[in-house]
Amino acid sequence: MGGYPKALSTTNKALILHPKNKNILILRSEIYYHQNSFKEVLKDLDSVIKLSPKACSPLCCQSEVHSKLKSYDFALDDINQALTIRASNPYAYEIRGIIYRKLGKYNEALNDFNKSLELLPLNATYLDSNDHNKRAKRNHSGCDEGYTLIFKMQGERNFASIYARRGATLLALERYDEPLSDLNQAFALQSEHLLALKKRACVYQSW
Repeated sequence: MGGYPKALSTTNKALILHPKNKNILILRSEIYYHQNSFKEVLKDLDSVIKLSPKACSPLCCQSEVHSKLKSYDFALDDINQALTIRASNPYAYEIRGIIYRKLGKYNEALNDFNKSLELLPLNATYLDSNDHNKRAKRNHSGCDEGYTLIFKMQGERNFASIYARRGATLLALERYDEPLSDLNQAFALQSEHLLALKKRACVYQSW
């Protein structure tokens, strides 16, 4: 747990003085996330959402936490609300695609992964991972000004995983001629990507 208990104590004291400070609430939710205290994460994110109901990023993060807890109906409600606020958010489409995959709704998942990649300047060419990370950081750090701490909680988006998940979704739909391009793209962005490796082996076995 490292220094999380001390950090939690500090943020709790800060919130006594500033109970409606969104950045402190987000910081505490990050600490709770690293402690696997997901119900506490949801409480803090809910407070942030009430303070900023038009912010997209807290809803995206809340959706991911609900999905982690397998509360998929809540996760979908959150992410759909996020998309009504910002329909051009590629991060939100990726999250919803992941939820649909978990629910076995592969056509819906494929549509969302396609939309996510369509909105990102990443799907046309093979780029090295450093270039991807720079673009990703620029893209998402500007999503909702003042909410950069949320992205620290989730980490930089791994765009290799979007390609790997889309490839895996195509495979689940038995479209065997299509996944290999996406799985190879995932490898180009992140060598030894485990999901891409596993699914590429499945593609070869299907031939």
